[in-house]
Formats: sequence, C-alpha cells, structure tokens
Amino acid sequence: MRLFLLVVIFVSGFVSAKEKVVWYEYHAPPAYFTSGEHKGMGHSQMIRKGIIDRLPEYEHVVIDASVKRVLHDLKNNEMLSASPGLLKTPEREKYLYYSVPKLPIPTYGILVRSSLVELYKPYLTSKGQVDLRKLIESQPVKIFIQDGSAYGETLDEMIKEYVGTDKIVRMGPNSGSTEP
Repeated sequence: MRLFLLVVIFVSGFVSAKEKVVWYEYHAPPAYFTSGEHKGMGHSQMIRKGIIDRLPEYEHVVIDASVKRVLHDLKNNEMLSASPGLLKTPEREKYLYYSVPKLPIPTYGILVRSSLVELYKPYLTSKGQVDLRKLIESQPVKIFIQDGSAYGETLDEMIKEYVGTDKIVRMGPNSGSTEP
C-alpha cells in the first residue's frame, strides 16, 4: 500500500508539473501599472495577458520588482523569464535575447497641463519638439529617472551629463546610484 501511494504521488508530480515562465514587471506607466486605479492595465501588461492566454501549457508567475532587480534576475537566473518593453541597449544585448518587435513601443514625451502650454513654447524646435537641453538649462526643471531604466542613447547620454546635480531625481530602492 505504501509503495502504491509513493508511486501515485511521484507520477502525479510529473503529470501536473508545467514549465514555469517568470514575467517581470515594474511600475512604469503607461507600460506597467503595479498599483493604483489602473493596476494591471498597462500596455505591456495587456500584451503579456494575451501571450499568457495563448500559452496554457506553461505555469505563469508575475513578479513585481524594481528595474534593477529585474535586470539582475534576467542576467543571473537560468529560469525562463521575460519582461516585455525593456529597451534594447548594447549592454543588455550581452545577456538578453530580444525578439523582433511586433508592436510599436510608445516613445517618451513630456506631459504638460493645457494651462501651462504657453510656458513651453519658447523651448519648441522648428519641428514642434521640445529642446530638452534648452529647457533643462533655463528652468528649474527636474528629471525623474528610475534606477536601472534606459531611455535611449540620446537621453541616456544627456542624463549622464546631469548626474550629481539637482536636475536628476532618482526613483527606486537604490537611488544613491550614479549610473543612469
């Protein structure tokens, strides 16, 4: 009888075991809303839900963590993991595989209350884009960045110029870091 129970327990473990996929997310609207009234409604979260719905043969686990933790885990763990929406950088390409993009990723922008639009007109280029450097240099503007995030080559280089000044405000658990 004991042998029978051991065999049943052993076999049932194999039958119910599914390969696990770990999905990482971090609060970064509009891609990820990990809290608040829009929790779970970010565009990357909606894409992930669609993928999960089409892969029922896997066990799916969602982990909410800082960008630095996500990158650390993706670099150092052997488990099957994903984090849709991570910007491709040369450093990340050393340890991450990026699929061919299937959907456009929204670009970064500046949101301004309509009542304040006139204040930003002097900083517009002939193409109607904000000259960020001119804005930063002439106004008491602060740039909020999330530790571990990449913002694209141009913005990352500009951020490096202001690290250590009062223009940069870091968000995240390791906000004393000096790397953008």
